[in-house]
Amino acid sequence: MASNTHQRFPHLDGIRPLAVLLVALFHRELCAFGWLGVQIFFVLSGFLITRILVQARGSSFGVYLRNFYGRRSLRIFPLYFSVVGLLALAVAAGISMDGVREGLIYAATYTYNVFHATNQFKHSKMITHFWSLCVEEQFYLVWPFLLYFTKPPAIRRTLAAIVLAGPLVRLVTMQILKLPGLPVYPRADVALYVLTPSHLDAFAIGGYAALFPLGASRRKLFGALALLLAAGSIVIATSNGADGKPLAWGTLGYPLGLSAGFAMYWGYSLINVCSVLLIDCVACGDFAPRFFGNRIMSYLGKISYGLYVFHYPFQSLVNRLLPGAPLLLQIFVQFSLTIAVASASFHLWEARFTKLKDIYFPSSAADRQVRAEPSASPT
Repeated sequence: MASNTHQRFPHLDGIRPLAVLLVALFHRELCAFGWLGVQIFFVLSGFLITRILVQARGSSFGVYLRNFYGRRSLRIFPLYFSVVGLLALAVAAGISMDGVREGLIYAATYTYNVFHATNQFKHSKMITHFWSLCVEEQFYLVWPFLLYFTKPPAIRRTLAAIVLAGPLVRLVTMQILKLPGLPVYPRADVALYVLTPSHLDAFAIGGYAALFPLGASRRKLFGALALLLAAGSIVIATSNGADGKPLAWGTLGYPLGLSAGFAMYWGYSLINVCSVLLIDCVACGDFAPRFFGNRIMSYLGKISYGLYVFHYPFQSLVNRLLPGAPLLLQIFVQFSLTIAVASASFHLWEARFTKLKDIYFPSSAADRQVRAEPSASPT
């Protein structure tokens, strides 16, 4: 196994605000492929969390699990459940918010992505984006056990097998979703997208790159991006979208759900490859180090969990408060509010809990260097 698990990658902080921006623009219907930001998060999560877990394998199983889940909980739960709690109080007070009452119990139990895949789902700008945080949490329930009980010589083969099995897993999952009588979301491609099995290969390819460096370079990254664009162009030229209409070029051939050209099976794999090459290049300082490593991007990366949690609710709020305002003004106000509140949340609330990690769940000196990495996802 490669011996880079102690290495720090500070420039990876800069990837997270870029991913959040893509998602925010997607929700604003200004970037039809912006949902790929979530895919980048999944791969980055696999990259960082796998390094943490492998480094901690020297501990007993009980300490290994206690430290991992304890530290993750102190980082994730305070903000998440504060928002869920405030929304529950708002619902109890009779404040009307589309889709919140129906989905809140699923958000509170980290099963919102499963709810999203059913025909009972109702969209909400308050919590619909929480589906990806639920996928992350479900990933945390599986990954520590996989890495602890897989013998070191077999880890490489295991991760590679999961990556290669990704399209097959999505194919089998789609066939299950198509079974008659299942209460599946009207668009099965979207139901497939929000379920955790569809993204196990994203986490695995990130983990593979963390333990066995790919030697990524700008040439490899640009080559993969060229392949991604070429495949997308073919899809646009030969297929229609889920609504039966021709795909817009603004989707790059990758609309949400990847329904066209059977991309729901192969498209995620290609996107994951591009994502991991980007992460590897940035980690090695071989791609735009001044951009990803500058102070602004680094700070936004530090508060990116809050940026992700708050960006969609503030979009809804600004739309209500400034219904006739120019779009650019709405976006400016939304982004300003999101950054301000995410920053306040990080420094005044979340930091109170993250400071407790080394008190209640201390890690070894060697492991602490790995844990100093930025959080893997928006979380």
